Amino acid sequence: MLNIQGGFKDDDEALQKAKGRLNRANKATITRSITAHEEICFTVERLEFVGSLDDAVYGITKVSHEFSSGGFIATIEFEN
Repeated sequence: MLNIQGGFKDDDEALQKAKGRLNRANKATITRSITAHEEICFTVERLEFVGSLDDAVYGITKVSHEFSSGGFIATIEFEN
């Protein structure tokens, strides 16, 4: 059984969130990464997305920082 918490502006939004959550549950592990320019990232245990179809809590697997002539880049790898 899956539970989705939160408020939804209408039935369509609730249905989209439910379908997105079901699709994630039916798939194996989702692994993704994000890159932030000129941002310092501190390692924490988890990353939570709210307000999108990817609403979920992800475990952070790797954080890396790179300095170059283009500036400072942080990359965060995470999975559920």
